Amino acid sequence: MIYPTYAQMRDDVIRHVRAAREHGVVVGWLLDIARGIYTLRTGKIISKTAAGEWALIEGLCPDADVLRKTVEIRKQPLCYAKEEKNVDNAVIQRFADVLEVELNNTGTGIIRYECKQ
Repeated sequence: MIYPTYAQMRDDVIRHVRAAREHGVVVGWLLDIARGIYTLRTGKIISKTAAGEWALIEGLCPDADVLRKTVEIRKQPLCYAKEEKNVDNAVIQRFADVLEVELNNTGTGIIRYECKQ
């Protein structure tokens, strides 16, 4: 298996954040965003759980309590009902904004995707 280039990873992060903005209503999207930020900063790939923990340590998520619960859900998914895994898309949007700042810092900003309400 060939490790992707930084540009390929960055492009995948861009596509993924667009999907998160449009479809994000479950907590798992927060972990995807955390992993995207980690990849942009380090050029490495990390597990979703580890990325969530890293983002908490770094203080990156505007809704840290929701991200903390998300990591707990990821570690013990059977302990949570399906409804507990839902999240307001506004939470996803705020964390996606943080990822977008990272993209802008790497000189590869994206056009913000506006969700239709």
